[in-house]
Parts: sequence; structure tokens; C-alpha cells
Amino acid sequence: AARTYAEALEMQKVQHETGKVLNIGVVNRFNDGVNRIKEYIDQGRLGNIHHVYVSFRAHRSIPGLGGDFTRGVTALEKAGGQGYAQLYAYDAKRKACLLERLGKPIDQLGLSVKGQLEILCAALEKTWALPTGGAGLLPGEESIAWFREYLAERWESLGHPCPREVLERVLEERHRRGRAREAALDPGSFVLVHGDPHGGNALRTLEGDGYKLIDPDGLWYEKAYDLGVLLREWREDYAPDPVQKGKERCAYLHQLTGVDKEAIFQWGFLQCVSTGLLYWDIHRETGQELLGIAQAWLELEGNL
Repeated sequence: AARTYAEALEMQKVQHETGKVLNIGVVNRFNDGVNRIKEYIDQGRLGNIHHVYVSFRAHRSIPGLGGDFTRGVTALEKAGGQGYAQLYAYDAKRKACLLERLGKPIDQLGLSVKGQLEILCAALEKTWALPTGGAGLLPGEESIAWFREYLAERWESLGHPCPREVLERVLEERHRRGRAREAALDPGSFVLVHGDPHGGNALRTLEGDGYKLIDPDGLWYEKAYDLGVLLREWREDYAPDPVQKGKERCAYLHQLTGVDKEAIFQWGFLQCVSTGLLYWDIHRETGQELLGIAQAWLELEGNL
């Protein structure tokens, strides 16, 4: 691995001369934070390690796929171990935090999609009920504004990877029906929103008697935001009929939480489009599947 720009250029030169494949990536063993942890280990300063979680967090990314590290820590602090993993300590400069030790994520436990949905909704209900207040969290309105800008710019920059109707529908939903519904929302009903509650972010407790969420984005908005993520996940479960299966999952999420089906669908549709656009040049197959589901869901408007 190259440690300097000069070494990277030398590697590129050798690649051109030999025709070998040169992979580009980020190697963290030279990171100051990693080296500091290594020093602590060598000095025996860590004591009994419960669980270490270190996350790469972008300061400007798709809400639900990453966010500001400080907001995530704020959410963990507000939760105080209720529904979210207990936070023991953190280093804002190095973007590292020490959490309680937990077991495997639920997407590695061999559970059915419905089983995972039930666990996630139960965990979310706990965190939604916390009287945390929105101080230090991202207001949902700011997330929506970011989505509106991102979707149009990303779709254009990728050369229109999905039909214009899909883009127009999601923007129309957020502008017309979405804005009308948003205007009617009661800020008093806003809750601590996780932002990305998928099966990899819910871990079983070591005692095996419960589950806790990790990696929150730290938002303050309506519950449907989180449920839209659950409508986006497990895309393989939608085959071969994404319309009927999407309708059934939306109804099931409503049954589990009591949240309005139309609100869940609006957020789920947006999540499929935005994540599909994100993955288009990262993992094309995933991007195509998500955008294909969104296109199929055009039939669901007013038919939930």
C-alpha cells in the first residue's frame, strides 16, 4: 500500500509497465486513530473490552445511509441504553466510540423477513417513546430538503438510469402530497428517528433476551421515516410481484406500529429511488433492483 502520493504514483507507473491490476482503496493501518488504539493495547490501558464500534461517517451523505458522527453520538447519549446500545465513551475528533458488547445482528440469525420486521419495529417503538427532545438532532425538514436536491442532481449526473416518471413521482410526492401531509404534521408527535434501522443495525443482547440498535443517524421527525427504510430492505423478498409484496409489507408495518400506510409508502418509495441512485455506480445490480422496484410501485399510488 502507498503511504504517500509519491509512492502512489510509483505504483501507478509499475501498473502501466506490467499491465497488472491496481486496486484503489483506503487502508486504515496508517490512520492516527488506529495507531493510537494500538498504543493503548500495547500499554494495557484498555482494560476489559466490551465492544468497539468505529464508523466511517460522511458529513454530507444520504440520510439513512450515514450522517454526522456527532448527531449519532447525541442520539446514543439521549437513549441512555434504552433501545440503542449503551454508549460508554467517544472521541469526536477521531470519530470513534466505545459501546456495550452485543451479539450478532439479526440479519445473521436466520430469521424470516417478518421476524426481523417485528424485532426492528419493537426496538423502534422503545426509542420512539423516549422523551428526548430534538436538541442536537437533525430536523426532518432539513433531510427532506437535501433529498429533493440530491435526487434531481444525481439522476441527471448518471444519465437518467430510471424513467423520468419515477423521478417525477418521487419529487411530486415530496412536493405536492408530501408537503401537504408534512404541513399537517404535529411537531409534538416527532420522535428520535434512527434513520437506517436495517437488519445489520439491530443486534441481539448477550443475554439473548432482547435487541438493540446501533449506528443511528440522529434525526428528529416522524416515525414513518424509519419505516420507509424497512420498506426498502430485503428487496429479494419482493420477487416475483413487487407490487403485491410491497403492498403487503406496507400493511404489515402499519399493523405493527399503527403508522399511516401512505406515509410509510412515501418514505419507502423515496428510499428505494435515492438508494438505487446511490448504488448505481457502486453496485449496479443493487441499484437496478431498487430502481426497478420503485418503477413497479408506481401502480401503488392511492392503492394501498
